[in-house]
Order: sequence, then C-alpha cells, then structure tokens
Amino acid sequence: MKKNRWKLHDQSQFLKKLSDLLSQGYSLNEAISFTMLHLPNALKRDASYCVELLARGESFRIALEDLGFHRNVLSFLFFAENYGDIKTALMESSRLLTIQVEQTEKVKQVLRYPLFLLLFMGFNLYAVELVIAPQFEAMYQSMSTQASFTTFLLLSVFDLVFFGFLVFVLVCIIVTFYYFFFFRKLSPHSQLNVIIRVPFIRKLFSLYNSYYFSFQMSFLLKGGLSIYESLTLFQQQPMLPLYKHEANHMIEQLADGKKFSDILRESQLFENEIADVTYHGQAISKLDRELYTYSQLVLSRLEQSILKWTRYIQPIAFMIIGILVLIVYLSIMLPMYQMIQTI
Repeated sequence: MKKNRWKLHDQSQFLKKLSDLLSQGYSLNEAISFTMLHLPNALKRDASYCVELLARGESFRIALEDLGFHRNVLSFLFFAENYGDIKTALMESSRLLTIQVEQTEKVKQVLRYPLFLLLFMGFNLYAVELVIAPQFEAMYQSMSTQASFTTFLLLSVFDLVFFGFLVFVLVCIIVTFYYFFFFRKLSPHSQLNVIIRVPFIRKLFSLYNSYYFSFQMSFLLKGGLSIYESLTLFQQQPMLPLYKHEANHMIEQLADGKKFSDILRESQLFENEIADVTYHGQAISKLDRELYTYSQLVLSRLEQSILKWTRYIQPIAFMIIGILVLIVYLSIMLPMYQMIQTI
C-alpha cells in the first residue's frame, strides 16, 4: 500500500470515529466498514485494506503501520494489544494527534506573517549593505567630507545587524543539516544527551515523556501486569528506540533491588514529580489510578506550555522587525540629511 497518504488530521478523525463506534458496541471490523463510507476514495481503499488484513488474522496495528500511520498511534496500539482496551488507545492517540495538529497550525499562523516580513527585511538589509551603503561612502569621498559620529555609529550598528542576520541564517542551515544527517543517526542515549542540553525543548520533551509513560504504565498495570512485565513490553516495542533503551536500563536497576520510584527520580527522561506520584501510588496500592490521573494533568500542562510560548513568538518577532525597519530607515535618511547640510 502507498504510505503517507493519511495526513495527521485524517488519522485523528479516523481514530476518533472508530473509538466512538466501539463505545457504541460496534466491533472493530464493523466500525471500520461504517467509517469507510464517509472517507474519500483513496482513503476508502486503505480502510478496505485494513478490513482485509483483519480478516486474515493480522493485528490492526500492523494494518495501520502498512498505511504509514504516525508512530505514536502504532505505539498506543502495541500496548493496547497487551492490556486489551483498544477503544481507549484509539481515543487517546486521536486526542494526542489532534493536539499536535492544532498546535502546529497555531504556530504556523503565528509565524507566517512575521517570517514573511523577516525575509523581506533580509532582502532590504542585503540591498542597503551591498548597494546603498557603498554609494554613500563614495559620495562622502567625492565631497571630501566625513560622516558624523552618529551616522558612523548607525552604519556600524547596521553592519552588525546584517552580520547577525547572516549568522542566524547560517545557524538555521547548520542545525537543519545536523538534525537530518547526524542527530537522527545517533543512539537513543546520545540523542537524549543532546536534547537535555536545550532548555525549552528539554521541558517539552520531559513533559511529553512523563505523559506518555505514565499513561501506558497505568493501563498496563490496570490490565494485571506487574511493573517488571510492563517495562518488558516497553523493552520489546519496536517503534520508540528511546523507550526501549530506557526500559532496558530500568529493568537492570530493578534487578539490582532499586525501588521503581527512585529509578524514575534519577531518569532524565521524565519530570521529577513522576517519582513522587509513583511512590504515593505504590503506598496506597493504586498506582494505575495515580499514574493515569497524573498523565492527564501533564498533558494539560504540555498544551499550556506550547500555547504560552506561541504567544511570545509573534510579539518578539514584530519587535525585532520594528527595530530592523528603524535601523534601515535611519541608515538611509541620516546620511542624506547630513549631505544636505553640507551643501
């Protein structure tokens, strides 16, 4: 089958409809067949393919993997195969994809106009630096005059801004090149060491991992698995190498006699409070309930954190653009004003 035909929004809506129909008593095959009626032709063929695979005895996760569904969806279904609640897995993975789509769209809307203005200002900076500024210097030399201190300072600041803009563009190119050609080839442990050195990304990363781990653990424990057995599933899942590596490390520490809450406290993957939640849940023999409640709280915090930073982006971008416009304007007008005074 052709992969990557399903956009994240389509995946989210499809999974949500399936979850709703399962809640109404439909079987998975019936839910897919009913949902298929409302899909575009290309996606309808994919849904029919899912039904065929299920009829052959394949798992729903394998079918969605063949269709190129997001790996978070596949990981939710992997664990659902073991705790037996596919309806909840579909609902939660749909919710997570919806949040991802909505937040991505908000960031795009916030950045679209500022990025256009920054690009436009970049061309202006280039034109002033390479065309207009040399002409002013030539005019000063032909008129045997020197620029005033204010004009000299302003032109120096302009040169600095232009240099800073070039450095910013170069850094963006280097970071993109590093991510696609080096970072993605690193081991999970090395990737983690890189991520935790970036403050903003580290916070979002730890919030998301705290949500994901606590949610999956809550349902695995609720399904009757022990902590060790649950971690073994994390170790066996093929979609998320970082969790495979972390689960292997946790299992080794459990074998050495360490408490699960202490292991979580030392992990760089999660928020520190997940250790306190785990300790309290074990103390009252309600670890599955405590972890699930915590996962929903953390997901809400994750949404709020992204929204807060999104609100900061546009004002900061407009402030930078305003300063650049002022510098460009003064760098052109002040030398002209000084020349008029010398005539």
